[in-house]
Amino acid sequence: MTLVSCCDFIFAYRFRNLGRAVAALVALSAFAGGPAPSALAALTTVGNVTPAPPTAGGNVAAPFFVGDSSFGSLTLTAATAVNVTGGSATLGDDAGASGLISTTGFGSDFTTAADIIIGNRGTGSFSAAAQSRITLTDDVLLGVEDGGKGDLFVDGFGTIVNAGDDFVVGQSGVGIAQISGGATILADATVIGSLAGGEGTLTVTGNSTLWRQDNTMTVGDAGQGNLQVLTQGRLESTNGIVGNGATGVGTATVSGVGSVWEVNGSLTVALSGQGTLSIVDGGKVTTSGVAKIASLAGSEATALVSGSSSRWNVGTTLTVGEFGRGVLRILSGGRVHSTNAIISDNATARGEAFVDGSNSVWEIAGTLDVSEPGEGSLTITNGGLVTTTGIARVGVNGELAMGGGRLDVGAVGGLNNQGLVRGGGRIGAAVTNAAAGEIRVQGGNVLVIGGTLTNSGVINVDIGELEALTSVVNNGDITISTGAVRFQGTGLDNNTGAQLAITGGEVDVVGLIDNNAGAQIVVGGKATAVFHDVVTNNGQLHVLPGSDALMLENLSFSASALLGLQLGASDEADEFGQVEVGGSATLAGTLDVKLASGFAPTLGDSFRLMTATAGITGTFATTTLPTLGGGLSWDVDYTATALTLSVVTDGPSADFDLDGDVDANDLAKWKIGFGKTQGAEPFDGDADGDFDVDANDYLVWQRQFGSSSATPAVGAVPEPATGLMLAIVALAFGAKRRRRG
Repeated sequence: MTLVSCCDFIFAYRFRNLGRAVAALVALSAFAGGPAPSALAALTTVGNVTPAPPTAGGNVAAPFFVGDSSFGSLTLTAATAVNVTGGSATLGDDAGASGLISTTGFGSDFTTAADIIIGNRGTGSFSAAAQSRITLTDDVLLGVEDGGKGDLFVDGFGTIVNAGDDFVVGQSGVGIAQISGGATILADATVIGSLAGGEGTLTVTGNSTLWRQDNTMTVGDAGQGNLQVLTQGRLESTNGIVGNGATGVGTATVSGVGSVWEVNGSLTVALSGQGTLSIVDGGKVTTSGVAKIASLAGSEATALVSGSSSRWNVGTTLTVGEFGRGVLRILSGGRVHSTNAIISDNATARGEAFVDGSNSVWEIAGTLDVSEPGEGSLTITNGGLVTTTGIARVGVNGELAMGGGRLDVGAVGGLNNQGLVRGGGRIGAAVTNAAAGEIRVQGGNVLVIGGTLTNSGVINVDIGELEALTSVVNNGDITISTGAVRFQGTGLDNNTGAQLAITGGEVDVVGLIDNNAGAQIVVGGKATAVFHDVVTNNGQLHVLPGSDALMLENLSFSASALLGLQLGASDEADEFGQVEVGGSATLAGTLDVKLASGFAPTLGDSFRLMTATAGITGTFATTTLPTLGGGLSWDVDYTATALTLSVVTDGPSADFDLDGDVDANDLAKWKIGFGKTQGAEPFDGDADGDFDVDANDYLVWQRQFGSSSATPAVGAVPEPATGLMLAIVALAFGAKRRRRG
C-alpha cells in the first residue's frame, strides 16, 4: 500500500464512518464496565475522563485527563464544545493508559488554556473533522515521554487547529500528525522527532490542506523526523531544518503536482545531523533565503529534485557541503534555481552535485564555485544543463565531469578551472585552464568549448576529441594520443614555454598553428600526426623515430625556428619523409638531428627528412648533426621537393669499392651500376649523391682518379673509351643543391 493510500485508509477508518467509531466506543465502555452512551449524544464520555465535563459541554477545570491511568474517551458532536480552563489537557497520561478525543462538525470545538499532551507516557489520539476546531494558547505535544504514543488527525475543509505556541510531534516517544482534506493547522514552530529516541511523522495531504507556522519547521531535531507534503498539500514556515542536532535524522518529502513547501527564510538539510530532502513528481519547494545541504562538520545530507515539474527555488545562495558531506541530485527533468551556487565551501567539506537527463536544469543567477576550497564535484550527464549568469570556477580540489551534458556560463570571464574538467559534452563559454588545472578527454568522448580556450595547465586528449569553436592560446601542455583536436577561429597560438605533444596513434590537428619562439610541437610514440591547416613554426618542431608529421597545407620556418629530428633504423629513406608537406615548405633557422639511443648509422644509410609536394624553398641556416666515427660523415641533400640526409665516407666520393683510393676497380663498380635511375648508393657508383648512376658520377671518378683518403689526385687522368665517351655526352646533367656536413 502506498503512503497516500495508507493515509487515506486511516482517515476513512477514523472519520468517514462516525457510526462505527461511536459503536466502538460503546463496546469499549461496556468492556470497561461503564455506562453505554447513546449513539446520538452530543457529548459522550467513556471510562477514565477526569474531571467529567458537563453533559451539554462547557468549561472544565484543568488539569483535564482523558485516559489518566486507564482507558478513556471523549466524543463531541452537534456543535458541542469543551473548554479546559486554567491549564492543560492530557490524553493517555500514564504508561498503559489510553485516551481518545473525537470532535466532529461545526461548533464541536475543544479549547485549552495551556498545552494539549497527546500520549504522555501512554497512548493518546485526537481526531478533528468536519469544521470542528482545536484551540489552545500553548503547545501541542505528541508522544512526550519514552514509551508514549500520540496521534493527531485533522480532516476536512474548515477544520482548524490553532496552536498558540509550538507543535512537537514525537518528543521522546512516537508521534504522528496528519492533516488532510483541506484542513488547516496554525502554529508558531514545529519540531518532528524532538529528543534523542523520539520519532515523529507529519503528513500534509490533499488539495487546500494547509500547515502554516510563524517560525522554524525542524524535522529530526535530536530524534528521527519524517515530513511529507503530498497530493497538493501546502506547508508554510519561516525557516526549515531537516536533521538538526548531531543525533537528529530528518527526512522531508514534497511529492505531487501542487504540493508545496514554502520557506520564508532559510532551509538547511542537515545542520549537524543527517538529512534528506526529496522533491519529486512535480513537488515544489521555495526558499526566500539561503539553502544549505550538509551545513556543519559531521553533517550528512542528500537533496533530490526529480521528475518533470519538480522545482526547488532558492532566493539566494545554494551550498552543497558547507562544512559537511552534501549531495544534490537533479534528475529526470527536475529543476533548481538559485542566485549563487557553492559546492564544497570549506576545507573539511565534501560536496557533490549531479544534473542528469534531458530537461534537468540547474539555473544559477550568479556565480558557480566547485570547491571553495573543499573537495567538490559537479557532474552533468545525458542532456543535463547547468547555466550561470556569473562566472564559474572549479577550484584546486574540484571536478567538473561532463557526460553528454552542457554548462553555459553567461559572464565574460567564463569558466576558470584550477582542478579537473573531464569527459565529453559542451561548455558554452570561454574556458581558462589555470596552471594547476587539467582538462582530460578520454574514452571516445567529445568535448566542445564554445568560447576561447586559454591553457596554462595540462590538456590531455586520449582516444577522444577536443574542439574549441573560437581560438586557443596555449601557455602550458597539450597532449594528444589517438584522437583529434580542432582549433577553430584563429587557430592555436602556441606560446613560449608551451608544448603541443602528439604521443601515439593517429591524431588529427585541425586549425591554423602558430608555434611561437620558445614553444614546441613534438610528434613521438610512433604517432602519425596530421595537421590539416597551415603551420607557422617560429619555435621548435620535433619528430621522434618511427613517427610522422603530415602537413596537408604549407609549413614555414623562421630564422628563430628549429626542426629537431631523431633518427632510428625505421627512418631510413622511403617514399615519404619524417615531415611530409602537402603544400610548400619554406626553410630557415636550424636543423638539429640526433640519433635514437643505441642506433649507429652505417655507410650508405640515407634518411628522407622532409618532402614537400609543392616544393621546398630556402635552406636551414644552421645544421647540427651527430658525430659519426669510422671515417664517415653526413651528406645533406636539398632537392626541389625533398631534404635527405645520407651517410658517406670522409674519403673521395668516387671510392666506390670503399678501399680508400680511386682507381680502375672503382670504374668497374661504376660500369656495373651505370644506368640505375633511383635508389643508388655510393657502392653502386653514385659519386654525386643524387641516387642514380650516370655520366656525372663518371666525371667525379675521373677528377678523383689516383686520390686516396690522405692524398689528393696527381698525374694523368685516364681517357675513357670512345663508346663510353659517347654515352657520357648523351646524358644530361641534373641541377642539384647539396651540402655536406
